[in-house]
Amino acid sequence: MLHQQVHYNVALWLQQRAKTHGAKTAVVELDSKRKVSYAELNEHSSCLAAGLSRLGLRKGDRLAVLMENRVELLELFYACSKLGVVFTPLSFRWTSKELSTTIKHCSPKSLVAEEELLKGKEEALKEVSCVYSLGEGVLGYQSYEELLSTGTGEALAKVNPEDVQTLMYTAGTTGSPKGCLLPYRKTLHNVLNAQLTFGLNEADVALCTLPLFHSGGLFIQAVPTLCTGGTLLLLRRVRGDPHRLLEALEKGKATWFLGVAFHAKLLAGLEKAEDTYRLEAMRFWAFGGEAIPYDVVEKLQVKWPHIALSFCYGTTETSLSIALPPSKRRVSSYLLAKSTRRAPAGKPMPHCEVKISEEGEILVKGPIVFLGYHENPEATAKAFDEDGWYHTGDLAIMDEEGYIYVVDRLYNVIKSGGEKILATEVEEVLLSHPAIADAAVVGVPDEKWGERPIAFVVLKPGFEEEPEQLKAFCASRLAKFKVPDKIIFVEELPRAGPDKVARGGLRKLVLGD
Repeated sequence: MLHQQVHYNVALWLQQRAKTHGAKTAVVELDSKRKVSYAELNEHSSCLAAGLSRLGLRKGDRLAVLMENRVELLELFYACSKLGVVFTPLSFRWTSKELSTTIKHCSPKSLVAEEELLKGKEEALKEVSCVYSLGEGVLGYQSYEELLSTGTGEALAKVNPEDVQTLMYTAGTTGSPKGCLLPYRKTLHNVLNAQLTFGLNEADVALCTLPLFHSGGLFIQAVPTLCTGGTLLLLRRVRGDPHRLLEALEKGKATWFLGVAFHAKLLAGLEKAEDTYRLEAMRFWAFGGEAIPYDVVEKLQVKWPHIALSFCYGTTETSLSIALPPSKRRVSSYLLAKSTRRAPAGKPMPHCEVKISEEGEILVKGPIVFLGYHENPEATAKAFDEDGWYHTGDLAIMDEEGYIYVVDRLYNVIKSGGEKILATEVEEVLLSHPAIADAAVVGVPDEKWGERPIAFVVLKPGFEEEPEQLKAFCASRLAKFKVPDKIIFVEELPRAGPDKVARGGLRKLVLGD
């Protein structure tokens, strides 16, 4: 039986795996070919915990980490959990200004980073008194190896379920990212939900391409896989290359994969990919984030019919809260999507409550919900109602059987002349055009109608289209008031993470502020 004072700490799960399955491969870095066993992962994290303690970090202090997907990030996560230090992962996509703003906001006692990611961002680190780096040491920071070699030990700090384990920043789509305070009990219940949803076992091999500074990569894929005793394959950026992704799945003999709409489109869009990449070891893949067009869902099922296809829903604040039940995996989201022409997120998970408000918003309650936003009491108060329900800001519908279909973001509803236009509905029509690779629709102020839709479109290589042609295409499939007033061609859409379009940035392009 797990000790009452530490049973919420997933670092104890790692310790136990190291004792019972120490020689088994826990993590593989596909880019470097490096392999780490459960015993090594546990030992390194214990040494790091001792090293952080020697630096003066104590329970409740924050350690910032700036890395791509690599073993050291996981070592530091477990080290922080063993010490009670708040693990604070930062996005490697941020500019120097964004990094500086976030560091000032989270006030870390120390920072550990890949040296390559620090180049040109030295100014942002002035607020941090102690910096350790992984690399050649040309920037003059103390080395990660020094931190790793400064101590040994196996003790676990006494943590309470409500203690903050991780400070994780959301990928904001309309404004600055917010820091979510994630407690130990949230991580534990998210692991349990992932295990139940995906039917994880020790033989599973998970390919993780989602960044580990986000909830999807760390808390829905990496930590549940390691708690179950499976093997985690880490791949750095996919870089829009479907061959890179498929080769990783094929050569790594992955059994499951978690992605977003970007990955689904990438996999579905490669002609005759199924002839080269059989993916015989794969038993399922799941996709979350923004809505996936039905034609993409259908292509995936036709290309690889043996792979169960599921969708899931969660936020940084709630992690995994809606998914297709395990007993329905083989029924697959595809069959539901085929009958409704929508991709279902699934049903509420066991360790949470989910309901749809009268306004159509998804509300979540239970042990998988976060504590609040770091140093932002106004946003925290706005996020929760008086009954403790967290308001996600996502709109959804629930059918008679209890399946939930995410429709759009609350702020993506364009109110025009008394009518409501769902941005995703217009986007789905645009994405069904053979010349369009990507599209996003935003509402902008209009003196006559209040708001009107504007579409941003990325064309596929070799295609040329005129805005009026695409507007006519939309008019043949949408009510007149839903047709975008303007179509703007761009080389790529700005993103706030792999699964979210930065719509605020698109509005600024139109409004000029």
